[in-house]
Amino acid sequence: MVRELTAKGLREVQPEENPDLVVRYWVEAESNAQLTGTAHWGMYGSYYYGYWTVMYTTMSTPVTHKGLLGIELIDAKARDLAWRLFVSEKIIHNDPNKIWKTADDNIKKGFKSYPPMARAIEEKKAEWAKMDAAKQPVQP
Repeated sequence: MVRELTAKGLREVQPEENPDLVVRYWVEAESNAQLTGTAHWGMYGSYYYGYWTVMYTTMSTPVTHKGLLGIELIDAKARDLAWRLFVSEKIIHNDPNKIWKTADDNIKKGFKSYPPMARAIEEKKAEWAKMDAAKQPVQP
């Protein structure tokens, strides 16, 4: 992230230096496990009656992992969101180096849209205003 911000002409400063932008970021990991069982009937197929029954059951627990990355640049003077990157990625390997490479690639791609163009800012503000208006109770 520092590399991308530096490439955009920004530099890191301490809080007492009154920064123009404040960077906030978070990373989350999520795992989902499912338990599945499969009945095996042997050579006779799925006949279930009397003494004939399941020969054995195999159990499996497939696990999926998802990583979430959020980066927000906040205009410190206006105390308003200046830009946001949010990435949700299915993690298909357990190698930390590959996971970091995927995250780094997503950061590079995301920062291509920073700084946002004036038209994109206005479109986003209009979208937010529409969402806020939808939340307001209807006056009789």
